[in-house]
Amino acid sequence: MIFEPREYLGLRLRTWPNNPAGLFCWQGIVPCKARVMAQRLCDLVTGKLLDVRQVFRRLDPDRVAELLTPGVDRIAEQVVAEMVPSGAGAAATAVGRAALRGLPASAQEELSALRHEYVAGLTRDMQRHVKELLDVDEVVVGGMVREKQLLVELFRRCGRVELDFLVNSGFGFGCLLGVVQMCLWIFYELPWTLAAGGAVVGYLTNWIALLLIFAPVEPRRFGPFVLQGLFLKRQHEVSEEFADCMTEKLLASETLWHNILTGRGSTRFAELLHERTAKFMAAAAAVLYGGAQPTEFATAEWWGRLERRVSGRTLELLPTQLPLIHAYVDEQLQLRETLKTNLRRLTPQEFEQVLHPVFQEDEFTLILVGAVLGLAVGWGQAAADARSKRMAAQGS
Repeated sequence: MIFEPREYLGLRLRTWPNNPAGLFCWQGIVPCKARVMAQRLCDLVTGKLLDVRQVFRRLDPDRVAELLTPGVDRIAEQVVAEMVPSGAGAAATAVGRAALRGLPASAQEELSALRHEYVAGLTRDMQRHVKELLDVDEVVVGGMVREKQLLVELFRRCGRVELDFLVNSGFGFGCLLGVVQMCLWIFYELPWTLAAGGAVVGYLTNWIALLLIFAPVEPRRFGPFVLQGLFLKRQHEVSEEFADCMTEKLLASETLWHNILTGRGSTRFAELLHERTAKFMAAAAAVLYGGAQPTEFATAEWWGRLERRVSGRTLELLPTQLPLIHAYVDEQLQLRETLKTNLRRLTPQEFEQVLHPVFQEDEFTLILVGAVLGLAVGWGQAAADARSKRMAAQGS
């Protein structure tokens, strides 16, 4: 009932926002409240675990340029081929390559340095403006809302031990409370006490289990024993699971780049790319034309249109070459290690909020469900007892 079903199951006569219980239907608590829970996790990540600007400073612009420049060269060739008359693209590319090879060595070195600086400079621009370019909220919250399985898997992996305890503890607590109920039955053999006792047992079983998972928050010593919530004792282990889940699909280079290119910061990235492209084109033209400025052999209006066309097409083709740097970005950002280390440094009160929201959102509902199921079982016991007594009376 916490994780399943992903969508409302039942008659679904009516549902209410952020409420897993509809009219004759039910949706898992986590899928139903995916946005609320994902936002809490994102607030934890951005507020306590991750400094995006600091993380992106780990990228070496020169290394990014080494890896990505061959891809940028391929983009440039395609852009040039598209700009010449139809059917002449391959010939124009071949002529262009031959012309470049015919340049003096010093000019070729200058162009190579310009291409390198084009990518390295764009990387530095991104590092300075990463807060404007990357929307971590959209990456995390949007990703978990679109694919609720990611959020479900995160909570299942992080709370695996606690969820097993919640299920298995019902047997132990139920037996203990059942003994009390059995003793009462000896003295008060009233059918309604079975149903009432079942409801109380179901309620207390879930309540005690949830209490032991998260309380006490701080370790408390009682003689030779140290008591602390089951989940809080596993901070070291859970931190690793959490970091794995977050970086496998959400905070990976491919996902981050997709957000930069298509999210709220995409317009700003396009501006940075255009500025770098314009600088590169002007500098390259100066090398090719002996130091002449573009406006000396073309009108400013024509050159401006050319800059916009080249930068726009480069932006469209850039995603095809980004796989060249994904492995490096993932390795260099060290997001998994950063999340794991900082999560382990959280205070118990802060760490509790990693899993507790799953239960807090509908803690009363979970406890009440235990009471209802206990009531149903108790009523079944009472009905079975009454039936057996009737049969015994008829037999006698």
